[in-house]
Amino acid sequence: MNGTEQKPRKGTAKTVWPFLAVAMALASPLLVYHGVILAGDDVLYARLASEMADGHPMFGINTHPYRLGFLVPLAVLYHAFGIHDWATIALPLLSSLSTVLLAAYAAGRLYGDTAGAWAALFCGFNPIVYRSGSMGLVDVPAGFFYAAFVVGWVLIVARRVRHRRVWAAVAGMAAAWAVATRESIAPMILFTVLGFVLVGWRQATLREFPIREWFLGGCLIGFPYLLYLWWHTGTPWYVAYAAQGGYNIAGAPWLRPLEGLQLGARLTGLSILRAAIEGYLFAVLPVVVAAAMARQSAPGDIGDGVRHHLLVAIVSPLMVLSHFSTSFSEWVPVNLFLRYGSPVVIPAGILVAGACVRLRGSPLSNAARRGAGLALAAGVGLLWLGWAQENRWSLVGAAATVVAGVSVLLAHRMPKLFLPTVLVVLLVAAWGLYRFQEYPGERALNAATRRQAQMVPWDPTLPILTDPLTAQVLPYLHKFENPPEVATWKGRGEVERPFSWSKQTDRPWAKRFLLVWDPGEASFQAERWGTVVPAWVREEVARGRLLREFSGAPGAGVYLLEGKRGE
Repeated sequence: MNGTEQKPRKGTAKTVWPFLAVAMALASPLLVYHGVILAGDDVLYARLASEMADGHPMFGINTHPYRLGFLVPLAVLYHAFGIHDWATIALPLLSSLSTVLLAAYAAGRLYGDTAGAWAALFCGFNPIVYRSGSMGLVDVPAGFFYAAFVVGWVLIVARRVRHRRVWAAVAGMAAAWAVATRESIAPMILFTVLGFVLVGWRQATLREFPIREWFLGGCLIGFPYLLYLWWHTGTPWYVAYAAQGGYNIAGAPWLRPLEGLQLGARLTGLSILRAAIEGYLFAVLPVVVAAAMARQSAPGDIGDGVRHHLLVAIVSPLMVLSHFSTSFSEWVPVNLFLRYGSPVVIPAGILVAGACVRLRGSPLSNAARRGAGLALAAGVGLLWLGWAQENRWSLVGAAATVVAGVSVLLAHRMPKLFLPTVLVVLLVAAWGLYRFQEYPGERALNAATRRQAQMVPWDPTLPILTDPLTAQVLPYLHKFENPPEVATWKGRGEVERPFSWSKQTDRPWAKRFLLVWDPGEASFQAERWGTVVPAWVREEVARGRLLREFSGAPGAGVYLLEGKRGE
């Protein structure tokens, strides 16, 4: 009788555990929900999608208007439901939740339900997903589409799905959609496809892959994308010119003007060290290295084929993550954000989950131990360097790498759940550190920016002069309806339109206008571009009449000026 009672409990535990793991992973980004970040590119994408929804798409700013894989769905939502915060973050949030589900499904098909549960946790608690998954940015959607392409290809090669032609077409569509969402995915796809072809050729599985359907699926997305650009810009390759111009911004102190082959080298430069520093794989990197160098299975075992494809899918994005030059003297790079590594999240989660399931119970090969030891040594070096630079994020990532590396070396002596449990604990601890230390401050800052902008009068007859950030926020909060002329100053002294949104002028208006002044934000925006706030701006503040005062810095507020300059 006791035996008959224990079996249902064991079966129930096996059934409940995957659902519980997936639920925890899905809750991770939801519990640190951000919404539209008014100080980020969220507002720029909203503006571009709004123009597209009205039938007047805007081009020529930088590479952002060409990210149609993100802008078109956003424009459709705006056209159907209006401009709302939930519509702006709908695709990124859906992509972050789908990341968990796709990883769980793929790992379950490849390595079993247990691996699927671990993969869900590895992806749901990845800092890229919960830090950027609920913002109005393109990175998490682009990473999800890249991973959907990888998963489709791998499942076909592993013979884990029926209807291989349909899956190949979907994988091709996902690859093209990823490129249309973020242009830097293009070299990632190129390297990944090249790697997949080489692996398939060596393993004699390439003939089984329906490459024609994959190509046709890519054309279903790629051709409309190129035709749309051709129609509005006169050339389907205009995005290449925009990329070269967008990555060479005058006055940006962290950029050096590069073009041609040098620009290509920057975009495709080796970034594995930088990825480790910024924490793309900070907890799972030792496992990835150990899995890469583990003893091969018997010939014909599909485990090797899956592992090699996933390694290609991880390494290829790591080779393309670097967009901008960075030196160790500038430890926190201005433009190398954590979210750029989104394409590696799902492939790494699947590979690590599979390794935790398959590598247990037997000692690692000498090569795998040396690889894990190398990752451990790198973690120790980064730990010291992070301490010397007083960078907490690097310290946390390096410490996690050290703990994970030691756990990999000891895993064969420990219970079978030891290694995945350690990794999940590390990821959850990092999530908790972010949730209770950084997240409240970020939310408060965004809310303060919103409250401050809502205090500015919105009158179509009253022009507004302000700093670049406020110039972006004001139109979005008013849904881009009945906008007055909004202009911003530049460090060289002239007044310019922000992102082609308003009339070009070379001096303040001759008629009455509002000057929205926040000295702290104005100085930050000027220093970010290597300039200073023009002296005449402070003179205008001194002669203006204060209408509304902002809480915070002395003198911050909305000023009314009777225009005395102009033509």
